Amino acid sequence: MNSSGAQVLGAMQQVRGLFRELSQMLLSADYLMGQAGWKPAFGTTTISEATYNVNRPNLWLPNFVFRIYDTNTHPELWGAIVVALSNELPEPPKALITEPLVHGLLLEYESKDKVPARLDAATYKLLFLHEAISGRTHDGQVTTMPWVSNDTCQAVKVSTWTVPMVEVTDSEVLKTRVIQGFVAAVQEK
Repeated sequence: MNSSGAQVLGAMQQVRGLFRELSQMLLSADYLMGQAGWKPAFGTTTISEATYNVNRPNLWLPNFVFRIYDTNTHPELWGAIVVALSNELPEPPKALITEPLVHGLLLEYESKDKVPARLDAATYKLLFLHEAISGRTHDGQVTTMPWVSNDTCQAVKVSTWTVPMVEVTDSEVLKTRVIQGFVAAVQEK
């Protein structure tokens, strides 16, 4: 094996290592969200729209990983934690991120009946909502605004916040910079 081959293998080991770290972050998020009364809404689902298709190599690795949550205390709410790993995100929006980001997202619906019951293409696109908001920041500040319901999303209000992934160095930072966003957004309701 030449040095270029060794570099490819090294790069693949780094990607696997990143995925192990992301798994630990999301499992920590599940635990911390559980302490706050939230549970995963779609089992162990973590990626979507990845493929084995030879014609779509850009989707062989996920561009993002996520966890979606709901809570019995507020059945009209639906939340997500999304780690954006690439600027090759679907439209809308065509996100132009310059580093991996951890997004928090809280959608409020008129009633429990309007909350998405399954993870479909329309629901999946909501995970990128933060990048569509003008004036967004990546400092963990919660931005809340009314949402105009459409065929894709029946929410009436959306809250979102983001921090750079490299700043989420342990469970305590995850709790204070990401999970607490859910607490703050629910208190604003």
